[in-house]
Amino acid sequence: MEKAKVLILCSREDKPRIKILIDKLMKLGVHAEIPEDSITTGTDFVGQITSSIANAKIIVLFISDYSVNSAHFTREILFAFECAQNRDKIMIPIVEWKDHTINGTTFEFLLATRQIIYPEDGLHSEQDYIDVAGRIYEICYNSTSKELLYEKIVNLSKINYRPGLSANLSNLIILLCREIAKDRDAQSRRNGYKELLRCMEQLQFCGESGYTDEDRKLAHKRLDALNSVDELLKNNDFHTVDLFLISFVLKIIYIDHYVRTDVIDTLSNGDVHGVGAETLKEKYLSRQDFYYRIYNSQMVAENISKDDPGKYTEDEITLILDVKKYLINNSVKVVKTRDDTARNEVGDTDNQLHAIADYMRQSNKLFELAGSNNLAADFLKCLKTSYERLRKYSEIVGCMDVCAESIERIAEINQQLEYFDETNTDTGIAESGLKALLGFSLPGVDDFDVFLSYKHEDSDIARSIYHFLKSNILNPFFDSISLPELSQSEYEDAIMNAIEHSRHFIVVISNLDYLNSHWVELEMKTFRHEMIEGRKKDANFIIIVTNDVFQEIISTNKQCLPIKYRSYEIMRVDDYKNSLINYLK
Repeated sequence: MEKAKVLILCSREDKPRIKILIDKLMKLGVHAEIPEDSITTGTDFVGQITSSIANAKIIVLFISDYSVNSAHFTREILFAFECAQNRDKIMIPIVEWKDHTINGTTFEFLLATRQIIYPEDGLHSEQDYIDVAGRIYEICYNSTSKELLYEKIVNLSKINYRPGLSANLSNLIILLCREIAKDRDAQSRRNGYKELLRCMEQLQFCGESGYTDEDRKLAHKRLDALNSVDELLKNNDFHTVDLFLISFVLKIIYIDHYVRTDVIDTLSNGDVHGVGAETLKEKYLSRQDFYYRIYNSQMVAENISKDDPGKYTEDEITLILDVKKYLINNSVKVVKTRDDTARNEVGDTDNQLHAIADYMRQSNKLFELAGSNNLAADFLKCLKTSYERLRKYSEIVGCMDVCAESIERIAEINQQLEYFDETNTDTGIAESGLKALLGFSLPGVDDFDVFLSYKHEDSDIARSIYHFLKSNILNPFFDSISLPELSQSEYEDAIMNAIEHSRHFIVVISNLDYLNSHWVELEMKTFRHEMIEGRKKDANFIIIVTNDVFQEIISTNKQCLPIKYRSYEIMRVDDYKNSLINYLK
């Protein structure tokens, strides 16, 4: 299965080399391509490159000596860069020669905050192609892996299935530590630390419930995650007086001690003292005291407060001021209620559900035989429908391990479906027949933090926002993922149900004409009406727009918007990550 669709932009002269790179990427399972008329004179460059960028997941920019000496290429790459940023794409710049290629050029400023790949031999040797392809593959893999793990974590949280949460959070923490360790940009690493802290906070509440082999397996996973974090804390970032980073370390030490004590309890069959728990605690207290002295000294020096946060952001100042809550002391103990028998009592119904789950697990392998075509997409949608039924039934009868496995398989299928062209799949007669055979009906009511509204042309931006919300442990409604395959009449009912059970509303707009599209207009009107009628108390209605639309809104003093929407919060696609979460808490 393709890991990601990569679009590579380069000058005409560089195409032969980039085609070699594409061959290397293809061998790694990464689908990559160059636009037909990429960075060449063309009458429809704007439309073509915009469409190509919208359909790609990752944008690679190859900047060579040829590139920087071409005013034409510079103009077009600036447009492509802005377009990719507007559509919230991951961008990977590759620069031919580190010492001089972009020095003193427009590209030096453009790429100042980006992680740049510098091939050792300027992308002229076989080893360069292997190394650069490997780095692009790693970025693609990490991106898709993170999205899948967050999808599973948020959905497993809804049924509070701790074994699944523990395993997926541990895998995510290890991945984040590797990603942060390779990040050369200080601000990007800072954001990575915040993401890591959210995951550690979640892991803290996912202890093992007994001393079974499964519990020990999970304990080892958690231990691997803790060791990865411990290794990360040796980073030079923490040889600092930055209050956020010091506070981050102090809370990580607290969580690490809590989780590690629980892990030791599981692995020692409850004989914590027999494995040196007191010595372990002394080690943590020593590290805590070292950082806490720096913290106290810097608090006095900077004299910050909630009302006067200084250079720190809202989320950073909250952590800084709450540090005293996370100090290890004699009263901190990990107390778990353990039950070795709970998972071993399996009734006939559970046995039957496990047998069904095993049969369906084998069905997943059939997908490989179908290939990447319409048949494969239809097969996956049918399999997803079956898993939806199994998930609902197993949840009702209380077989939570089968329910959890169904949730994980559904997340994997959704990610696979993302790589098919939605316009080329047939969801008609075959799908309807399968639903009739399975007796499938509308999904049960779910509660969502956010309803995402968008026109099909903006589905890539909406999908990026969806994954961003998931990474903040929120549950957004995004129809192509949140809903099974439905008929037109069923679809409208499902949309209305989702709006009724969503706390906030976000609409994505890259063209003001999209406000008049049927579904966007219907969804906006419906949610707004619910707010006016008082059924959406404390709800936020947020409009996320591209830069060109934002400029049009500002230049007309919002008169280009229908008057009923002018009072709502408007954010740019390239800036929403800095403030959106504050509106959704």
